Amino acid sequence: MRTLTLRLGFLLPSAILCLVILPACDEPLPDADLLDNLWTLESIFAPGEPIILVGSGRAATIQFSDDNSFEGESFCNENFGTYDLSENGKLKITSFISTLRGCPSEDLWHNEDAYLPALPQVHSYRIESHVLRLYFDDDSMMKYNLAE
Repeated sequence: MRTLTLRLGFLLPSAILCLVILPACDEPLPDADLLDNLWTLESIFAPGEPIILVGSGRAATIQFSDDNSFEGESFCNENFGTYDLSENGKLKITSFISTLRGCPSEDLWHNEDAYLPALPQVHSYRIESHVLRLYFDDDSMMKYNLAE
């Protein structure tokens, strides 16, 4: 009987703790800010077919600053530019410059070739939790995750 009492004495506080803490885990994360966060590219999607990013190694990143400039790294190069942000998630890249380094592998070149032409075509964005989507062309999209 004493063992049962000890077990219940341990289990009851643990159960209460789980009930208090676990519901908070189900709440969605607040939306991250577009500005001054580093975003890492996860995927590129074009209607009808996803653009497969191949290989591993360097990733593409982008960071927007409050002075209407952005900078980032593609798979082989660094890129910089300016943007305009307006109502309803409208985002337009107004200038874009990229370094011209070569890619050390065919896989990275494939990724670079898909990514760089899309950036100057961005027309809008949306953030849900810690995921940034940049839209370009008609329904094409680049999906980024908030870098940790």
